[in-house]
Amino acid sequence: MKKNLFLMRSLFLTMSLSSINSYAEETMSPQPESSDVVKSMSVSSVQNKNIDVLTSVDNSDSGKYVTDKNHVTPSPANEQSSDSSISSKTSQRDGQNNNTSEKYDFEKKYQEYVNKIDGLQKIADANIELLNKKLESIYIADKKLGGVDGPGYYYRFKNDSKSSVLDKGLYYVYTKKSNSDVNLLKGMLVNFSLSEKRPSGKTISQATNISLAYNDDLPSIAKRVFTVAKPGDSIKVVTLAQYIYPTRELLPSGVDPDDTLIYTFDINRQYEK
Repeated sequence: MKKNLFLMRSLFLTMSLSSINSYAEETMSPQPESSDVVKSMSVSSVQNKNIDVLTSVDNSDSGKYVTDKNHVTPSPANEQSSDSSISSKTSQRDGQNNNTSEKYDFEKKYQEYVNKIDGLQKIADANIELLNKKLESIYIADKKLGGVDGPGYYYRFKNDSKSSVLDKGLYYVYTKKSNSDVNLLKGMLVNFSLSEKRPSGKTISQATNISLAYNDDLPSIAKRVFTVAKPGDSIKVVTLAQYIYPTRELLPSGVDPDDTLIYTFDINRQYEK
């Protein structure tokens, strides 16, 4: 039964012109005063968009016109070069627009996948929480379920009105409360004794009168206990093995992830290094 329940819980855990300059030519055409050939004509300079057109009349008997000396008509080759340049710039802009659009589409799809994964994770977490609560109620109702060292002891201790939350999966009670009003201070040496046991009474490990510096190098459970302990206190912490040993390879021999473990801290004193 215990293995089936554990398998059930494990199953839930696995889820982006140019405008072309027009040439305006203003030409002073000769206005005939009579049927005779025009004798004279004034010279005028006409400027239209930086293009000068010079019109003059030769006063000689031949009356030849000299016009548009400074006007240059664009050659077909130049027109083709201009068209090619415009086409190239247009193509570049189109390419940049396409790249931007593709990048936007990719980012949009990526975010959609992230949102879906987050949604599935929330559903999985909710299902796991429901399963844990169901298992918890089953273990509380049947004290024999899971054996003496199984998770039943942990769930019953967790729901005991005398216990308090120390951290996720860690619950504690004071088995002896000192009269000291001095908190344990970081940087100080703390002398204490510690035992690790199973509910059946089997000792897994223990250490007596050890002194360790109260700093961030301490195991997580010790750091948590030191935040609520004072010299002379004894504290009992009940948890599941999975909260202390994150992988099966680290578990003590014969201990399963959902087995109950009991830690007892006897705080003797603190002193400077």
